[in-house]
Amino acid sequence: MIPRSSNSRRVLATLGVIGATGALAAGTFSQFTGSTAVTQNINSGTLTLNSATNSLTIDATDIAPGDTVQRGVNVKNTGSVAAKDISVTTTLASGTANLLTTDATNGLHMKIESCTAMPVLQGDGSYSCTGATEVLANGSVLRAKTAFGLASVGADNFFRVTVTLPTTADNTFQGLSASVLYTFDAVQRDGMFK
Repeated sequence: MIPRSSNSRRVLATLGVIGATGALAAGTFSQFTGSTAVTQNINSGTLTLNSATNSLTIDATDIAPGDTVQRGVNVKNTGSVAAKDISVTTTLASGTANLLTTDATNGLHMKIESCTAMPVLQGDGSYSCTGATEVLANGSVLRAKTAFGLASVGADNFFRVTVTLPTTADNTFQGLSASVLYTFDAVQRDGMFK
């Protein structure tokens, strides 16, 4: 029989060998490590249309067949993202539809033109455009969305709006009124790599 103290020594020796082997194994398979962290700030832009410079808010009263009303408006993209397909939709601002807005032949007709500068009020009540003009919309005063084109950031987009009551309007058009709301919209430019 082996003395008891000898067994204890063997157990302790075995545990010591296992511990040393484990320490060697851990040291053998260890790796160097490193890391880095980078922050990327991403801010979304804005698309904001502003029509602070305009004369569309000036009412036209006592119009008769053959009369023409002209006004100027500057629609500017004051946001940080360029726009495409700036457009206008005209609807009734208030009240009910009547012959002025429903009669496609004898009712109010509207033409919207682009100008190279803000249309200028003349002595006869008309608004003149300097430089070339382009007709963007022409027809009934109430119309669905009509696209015009681009609106670059900070760029001025000058328009002359002409509304005419045709000479063919008869006595049934007397005493009528219409409040027309011009809503200018824009869609952001196509997506791009940044």
